[in-house]
Amino acid sequence: MEQKTFSRSGLAVFSRYPLTLGRGGSQNDIQTNGLLLDDKWCQFLAANNFLVGISIDGPKHLHDRYRRTNNDKPTHDLVMAAIKRLKAYDIPFNALCVVNDANAKEPLAVYRFLRDEVAPRMIQFLAGVEPLDFKQVAPLHWQPDSLKKIDEWGASVDGNETGDVVTAWSVTPEGWGEFLTTVWQEWIEADIGRVFVDHFENTLSQILNKGAQKCTTAAICGKALALEHNGDLYCCDHFVYPEYKLGNIHHTHQGDLAFSKKQTQFGYLKQSTLPEYCKQCDFLTLCWGDCPKHRFIKTPDGDVGLSYLCAGLKMYYAQVRSDLSLIKTKLGWH
Repeated sequence: MEQKTFSRSGLAVFSRYPLTLGRGGSQNDIQTNGLLLDDKWCQFLAANNFLVGISIDGPKHLHDRYRRTNNDKPTHDLVMAAIKRLKAYDIPFNALCVVNDANAKEPLAVYRFLRDEVAPRMIQFLAGVEPLDFKQVAPLHWQPDSLKKIDEWGASVDGNETGDVVTAWSVTPEGWGEFLTTVWQEWIEADIGRVFVDHFENTLSQILNKGAQKCTTAAICGKALALEHNGDLYCCDHFVYPEYKLGNIHHTHQGDLAFSKKQTQFGYLKQSTLPEYCKQCDFLTLCWGDCPKHRFIKTPDGDVGLSYLCAGLKMYYAQVRSDLSLIKTKLGWH
């Protein structure tokens, strides 16, 4: 996904990022950048019981860095106007924040803005990551000889040393870890039970042995299929490439495609492609190797299949585990 993809205008913008909108009584979901969300659209959404996901990457100076119109105009004011309109029509909405190389450096500014100014029903943080060859090569079809070991490149928070691995706007592993850890510490101290951050709620569920709520941290995946406007069905919205096309619902029943052998095999890729380095990790049951889309780094031993975000995920999970006693106290567990 190139930088421009953050800025396409329109109501429903298809994203390669997982969108866990949740139901909560809503019959329909839609993810949008909000630019065309006028009164007529809001009347339709309210009448048809929609839950809306709004893409917003923080306060104005951070959001407008990448989310711009096709003629390179900033969009923050338009998105905030859309949010105001959703509130006026009493339409439930969630906020989707893609963490990139810029807003990763201001985690509390981003979190507090979303919490206090946007005030959605749920906050979603997603790591913005794409390998340099994402336009040409489908995930897991990388040439092993072209992949770097985790200790062959030194990702830094300012992003100066990741240019030969990922796109310039991608968050660094350390940047992702610092972002999550910093926001987590404020959330666990002051906002747990009051502000719903899906990433944190998912981690709590896992660390308390209640299972993963998100496919990216589950042992297996395959339930987030992607349907294109022409009826083409793909294994996942991270994998909209020819190699992962299941078929077309105009030609084959969608149930047959969803439960096909190809889709089943895809769901178990998380385990079958997991390197030994991950299997020996203390955080395996919290991470399960991350999304296969991110596994374009080699382990120190040279095995393929390590997540680009590994170092940052370890930072975050180490912090969560160190806060386990505090978590139990906050939740009233004894």
